[in-house]
Amino acid sequence: MLFPLLVLATTPAEGAAAPPPVQEAVALVWGGGKDAAAAQEWRRRWDDEQKSVEVPLTLGQGFPKVLSSGSVSGMNPGFEVVILGFCKPDEGEPLRRFLKALYPFVYEKPVKVEALACPDWADGEARTVEAPSVLKARGATLTVAVASMEDKPSAPATTQLVRVVARDGKSQLLDAYTVDDDWNGSQNNGCETSVEVEAAQVVLERTCTHGVGAYCNRYPGQKSRIKVRWDGKELVAEEKTLSKWTIDIDKECAE
Repeated sequence: MLFPLLVLATTPAEGAAAPPPVQEAVALVWGGGKDAAAAQEWRRRWDDEQKSVEVPLTLGQGFPKVLSSGSVSGMNPGFEVVILGFCKPDEGEPLRRFLKALYPFVYEKPVKVEALACPDWADGEARTVEAPSVLKARGATLTVAVASMEDKPSAPATTQLVRVVARDGKSQLLDAYTVDDDWNGSQNNGCETSVEVEAAQVVLERTCTHGVGAYCNRYPGQKSRIKVRWDGKELVAEEKTLSKWTIDIDKECAE
């Protein structure tokens, strides 16, 4: 005796959550290789380079993250990659430019993901980043990258980041020189640095002032020039004081 075959239609369980929507994004790729060992080596390189180049940023939870490229829609399968984050196409562009200037092997890939996790400046402030300057010197490539706030805030903040990075022909880090301009608007206390790139060196002119009281008409401080060059083995910074000024607090800071 034959029994009719019953086909039962399955329906989603009541109250089941819909899958998160897929979003257009940009993957910020640090590096990678054909296998997990290569990817882990790139992951360790991130930690090592941050000790020297010192970019003050915040990554999303769990990043840098090692992923199989085939698991990310839009990436070429067959690789293990280290991802710094997933950003909206127009999100975090200044910081992304800064990272790609300092780390020339970093690249972006259009992808589709369910969740975004874009890197941000550690203090959450907005900065502008101009195109980097690049010069060759005695077998090294020097890259100069500057990130600046457009306006000085009244609260204490790092208003400008200057990075000079030396790499060899294979983009291996040789050395780095860092200058941060910190500013406290309520006290007129801090520094400003201008950057000029010459044929074989980077020249920084740095002016620092020190607030001493609300009634002062001017502030003590100094101006110095720092010449950063590659000597074939390391970055050498030669600093010279151009001018220095003080005030008589009793005379100039009286009510």
